[in-house]
Amino acid sequence: MITRYRDMAGDEVRVNAFRRAIEAVVRPGDVVADIGCGLGTYAIFACRAGAAKVYAVEREDIILTARRIAEGNGCSDRIEFIRADATSLTFAEPADVLITEDFAVTFVDPSSERLLRHARTRLLKTSGRLVPQSVSLWAAPVSHPDLYRRIDLWADDQQAYGIDFSAAREPAMNTVHKAGLRAEHLLGKPKELHRIDLQRGPEHAFDAAVRCRARAACDVHGVAVWFEAQLAPGVRLSNAPGAPPTLWGQGFLPLARPIRARENGLIEMHIAARIGPAAERAWWQWEVTSGRESADGTTFRAFPTSQADLAAGSVDARPGLSPDGQMTASILRILAQGGTINEAAEVLCREFPDAFTTVRDALGRAGAVARRYGHRPE
Repeated sequence: MITRYRDMAGDEVRVNAFRRAIEAVVRPGDVVADIGCGLGTYAIFACRAGAAKVYAVEREDIILTARRIAEGNGCSDRIEFIRADATSLTFAEPADVLITEDFAVTFVDPSSERLLRHARTRLLKTSGRLVPQSVSLWAAPVSHPDLYRRIDLWADDQQAYGIDFSAAREPAMNTVHKAGLRAEHLLGKPKELHRIDLQRGPEHAFDAAVRCRARAACDVHGVAVWFEAQLAPGVRLSNAPGAPPTLWGQGFLPLARPIRARENGLIEMHIAARIGPAAERAWWQWEVTSGRESADGTTFRAFPTSQADLAAGSVDARPGLSPDGQMTASILRILAQGGTINEAAEVLCREFPDAFTTVRDALGRAGAVARRYGHRPE
């Protein structure tokens, strides 16, 4: 786990941009919320900018290391570390400033949208400020045969280990891939797809049609998607191809087959990202047209679904609980009544004797559920 957070802290482009924004936005005496604080880097920046109080919120165990880092930097008296999901929290006093940067590579993400909606209504003062303030989404057609070849491993005439994997091609070609693109991979001038004012509303979903002229005659292999965030007045951060590289990279939407563009020819892109009311992921659709050729993609094709799966998810379905769900429900029932983990394990042994023969066997399962869902007083 520490490797991931060390790599994030080592992303100097991202961290320095947020430091400049925090120094510009946080005022002496402010209450600040750092959501998804990781190692606590931004919480410390907020203290140094004059914050009187910082709520540093993190779900993962890394918060224990963050607390030690704050102590080592003389900030622990002003930072309250809270180990929780931010969408279930309220603070004793609403924040003047809220900082978050747990972004997807394309920014569009249901969990981020839910967090920002909750933050604006429950965590932030009416006059509160957000870092970032707004985000713009951009796109451009891409010509990159090497990248396309790496993604299209399972074409009809290709095998691996003597096995025909062509049935897996459709999901692979309808997935948003993380890429490391350069400016020369863009076949046309970037176009803005969508702008999100995070101060007013976190609407991430969009449906946009844009067009550009091809800079050369070559194949179009897909579409690059990236974001540009205004963190504070005069402070911007982008993962655009050609910008200083960050850990995000860019999103790449491959076409089912390359299409040909002629020099200065018109390329039309229709791109949409949709989020359902209870969605766990954004659903993307894209279509590119050049001359008389067009090709498309949609992440709906990336998740093979049976009729039984569709029926199980219908609004009038009565799915009941799987054996795994029944075990989890039993543990949560005991914990909700104030029971101990050992008592929950004893119940598992009684109710599921085929799965657990001794309390010791059941303790691991009960403990795992308690760690995920249990309240952790600080």
